[in-house]
Amino acid sequence: MFKSEKIYSINGHNLKVAGCEILAETGIPNQVLFASENVELEHFLFRRMMDTQRLHTPYVHSDNYFWTMNLSPAAIDKICDELPFLPSNFFIEITERGKCSAEFIEKVKPYAHMLIIDDFGTGNANMETVFSLKPHGVKIDKTIFRSAGSYLKPLMAELRNHVSVIIAEKVENEDDFALMRDLGADFFQGYYMPDQKLKLTSGKAFSMV
Repeated sequence: MFKSEKIYSINGHNLKVAGCEILAETGIPNQVLFASENVELEHFLFRRMMDTQRLHTPYVHSDNYFWTMNLSPAAIDKICDELPFLPSNFFIEITERGKCSAEFIEKVKPYAHMLIIDDFGTGNANMETVFSLKPHGVKIDKTIFRSAGSYLKPLMAELRNHVSVIIAEKVENEDDFALMRDLGADFFQGYYMPDQKLKLTSGKAFSMV
């Protein structure tokens, strides 16, 4: 019912698997399955995922590995009372589905350290939400980092004032990786990342850890 997509960090001259995003595997693409807010489905998958991962996955409480799952604001609101009891290395990605109301932000502020804004730059995933919530991190995907041009560097600098972690998402080629690496992204996610041909500025090849 679930699959994981690896998230990488740079460790010296190597790429290191630092975490993963847990995705539903139902035979229906996630972008179709969650095209609109479906709180009951999200809540069901969250329950199943937590039961499954806690029982069978060794990294659940690891200090050297983190894992994430997408949830809409309404779904997070539904499980808000459970947030203090979730594993410390688990982070919730707030999706752009639904509205991050002022009431929602105030309710989840005590747990901002375990929240990541997904798809930054789309819908409610914007600087206003970052300013208000001060989440642990943001995910920036290719839609933004390929089109922001000269605005990307000051955007990254401004985000650094408010979040601890910046994840480059949907990294699809070496240019994507090099751009976000040079701008200081902390983590990288996308089907290009396991490619053995990734290179540092020095030209030394990365190897997988």
